[in-house]
Amino acid sequence: ISSPFEQHAGSSSTGPRSSDAAHDEELDASGWGERAKELMADDYYYQAAAAFGEALKCCETERAVELEFECELLRGRASCWRKMREFKSLLEDAEKLLSYDNADSEAREWKQEAMGELSTAFGKFR
Repeated sequence: ISSPFEQHAGSSSTGPRSSDAAHDEELDASGWGERAKELMADDYYYQAAAAFGEALKCCETERAVELEFECELLRGRASCWRKMREFKSLLEDAEKLLSYDNADSEAREWKQEAMGELSTAFGKFR
């Protein structure tokens, strides 16, 4: 199994801080979340989004996960999608956040931005 960090990181010494696949497989949701934050801090948004995704997968299999923690992971990944202009993915995460809290102003803003960008892009292909 390859690490999500190897997809775009390559073998450059300027790549993410840690791309040891064996170590990555041992991480739990919290560990993946921390790894994702480190990657975001270094502007590795694709790898950070993948790490947030791994953390969210762990949340699905763990017995009890606080909703606040899961929302924190979704917010981190949504922020990556926004930086990378991946508006379809941003819309999905914003809608998931809104399903937990319909009054979430940041998620509403992300949803509105994503829908606007997607409709603009769709209009160009008409």
